[in-house]
Amino acid sequence: YESQKFPLESEDSVLSSTLKQFSTYLDDISSVQQVLAQQFSETMMYPLSKFLQADIEEISTMSEMFQQASHDHEQSLGKYMKQPMKKDDRSRVEVNDELFANRKKFHQTTLHYYSSLNALQYKRKCFLLEPVIGYLYAQRACIQ
Repeated sequence: YESQKFPLESEDSVLSSTLKQFSTYLDDISSVQQVLAQQFSETMMYPLSKFLQADIEEISTMSEMFQQASHDHEQSLGKYMKQPMKKDDRSRVEVNDELFANRKKFHQTTLHYYSSLNALQYKRKCFLLEPVIGYLYAQRACIQ
């Protein structure tokens, strides 16, 4: 901007020095924005991608296990309900043992599944909000 001649400029014009100072301010603001973008990428996107890859995948596998245990439990319950009461004790005991085992498996799978859901809700509240607050604080500190 120093070599640029403006039509209405006098020899001691402030315009060229002001434009030079303005360009340095723009460079500073641009570098601050680049630092903030880098911080955003490191503090926000990494925890979010980690959350999506690890935790959501775990919940989806737990959901499949829960559905399979529920299906097995319903099948054994149906088999138990179809069992005639006057039939010999041996077949009734076998069906009852199968129902007991499937009910226990269903109960354990349900507890693990709901525990994983509770942990996911806690992580969503705490671990994902913490980087957002940190980023907003860093942005506020850079501006002031």
